Amino acid sequence: MNLRRAGKRSTLSHLRYIERDGVSREGNPGKAYGPLTDQADVEAFEARGREDRHQFRFIVSPEDAEQLDDLRTDTRHLMSRMEADLGTRLDWVAVDHWNTDNPHTHIVLHGKDDIGLGQSAEVGEDLVAKPIWFDPLVVTIPARHPLLTYRHVPLDEVIRYPLVLCDPQVCEGFWRQLQRVLGTVDARLTIADRVPTLDLMMALVAAGYGLGFSSLARITELNNPEVVARPLAGCPAMLTTYPIRRKGEPAEQLARFFDRVSPTENRGVLSDQSRAEEIA
Repeated sequence: MNLRRAGKRSTLSHLRYIERDGVSREGNPGKAYGPLTDQADVEAFEARGREDRHQFRFIVSPEDAEQLDDLRTDTRHLMSRMEADLGTRLDWVAVDHWNTDNPHTHIVLHGKDDIGLGQSAEVGEDLVAKPIWFDPLVVTIPARHPLLTYRHVPLDEVIRYPLVLCDPQVCEGFWRQLQRVLGTVDARLTIADRVPTLDLMMALVAAGYGLGFSSLARITELNNPEVVARPLAGCPAMLTTYPIRRKGEPAEQLARFFDRVSPTENRGVLSDQSRAEEIA
């Protein structure tokens, strides 16, 4: 994300949120940790990255997470491999969440101007953005809703209901991709609310305020029993993530990192389509 657009308190607000009560294995507040400490100083972490242009926030969920006694070791191993691939030290903190059926880790990573990740290919003349992975766009629906009679929901049926949408100022790239989908139907949208986070959108959808949109991966991680994800009918809408870097050949370490995290285009799309079928 672009920190300069997100606001001065964005980092601390996010860290306090992922450290909220009830997310630990014992039902207690989460605790941020880092590469060498089990009690990270989040205020010092925020201060170190205050002048950074980018910040990366992502979720990692091992397939065998429920069988692990400790997600911290797994997370530290992952971040060490990323450091080796990129050939640089990474400044990060993480918080483990055990409050869903899929235990997972929220990681916050400081970024610099050299490279970033985004959901828009519209970048400056001196930058390059190429797709690196794809994830299906799904509709989020309250658990008791008439649209659940559809295994694949027609978009013109979705827009008959109020929508809870992302705030374009916070998730600009996602909003641009969603606009292209919504622009295929000729109808006036009823917007119940615009929200800055997926968690808030899920809460409002669960409460019946409206329907929402998200990537399949994020919905799977949150695993809210009061919200059901359905793929759109017709050709699957895919959300694209782009690495954004300066023009020119990437460094060897960076090229190796791209090779590791990006499947072939066809394999990625087919895999995501299969996952979309599973939730229908």
